[in-house]
Amino acid sequence: GCTDSTATNYNSAATIDDGTCTYPAAFSNTKSLLFDGVTTYLSVPDNSNYKTEDKFSIFAWAKMDDWNVLIASGIASTFRSQGGFSMDYLNKRFSVQCRINGITHQVAGGYNKLRVGGTQGRANNWHHLGFTFDGEFLTTYVDGVADTTGGSPLNLGSTGNTIDYGTSFVQGLHIGSQYPSFNEFDGYIDDVATWHKSLTPAEILAVYNSGTVLDVSVDSGDYTCSSYLTGWWRMGDDDTIPTITDNSTNTNNATAV
Repeated sequence: GCTDSTATNYNSAATIDDGTCTYPAAFSNTKSLLFDGVTTYLSVPDNSNYKTEDKFSIFAWAKMDDWNVLIASGIASTFRSQGGFSMDYLNKRFSVQCRINGITHQVAGGYNKLRVGGTQGRANNWHHLGFTFDGEFLTTYVDGVADTTGGSPLNLGSTGNTIDYGTSFVQGLHIGSQYPSFNEFDGYIDDVATWHKSLTPAEILAVYNSGTVLDVSVDSGDYTCSSYLTGWWRMGDDDTIPTITDNSTNTNNATAV
């Protein structure tokens, strides 16, 4: 079987590699946005129509200038001390912080899939990253596959839990930073999307689409959840900077800061 943990068909039970390992295809899209890691990020106005509490999914394509760095880099975040979530690249891992029922939880995995060197990492270092929340489990995904390291999936032990966005120090969605002007992302980000639904593994694999951006505003194949789409920022496609258009029906346009 395949003994390389970065491969899509990794077999943890295999002891001898038989040469059958397969790897994610290179990401391709017409446009994306470059963040300088110092001052640039996008700000989306605070709105409950994309900050859903009972069920939630968010995914984005990201390419760090150097996946081997140790610094924290915010990909997409609504997180403040009182609540919200944050997707970050942290210490060579994909990290998600999420405040649920007043408690902040963190999972941080994906090390073998993100680190670069030898056969590790995607061909052009782009990765499809995100997480789902269904009220009982928070699960992180890397390149279309559920990550089972670093505490993912997080089992809350009961159903009906909700994401706590807080009532003070509340912020909207920041893309390319963890907080305003704090832990900025150094690299490229593309096609950030949110749903009022915990996407299924089949739907996530369809969104991943072997490295080709999917039009998530229209149902296609195993992707049947366009009606749950609450935000879709295409990051340059048909946009006029400094405005990044929200291509969902909610029109929560982002502004480059």
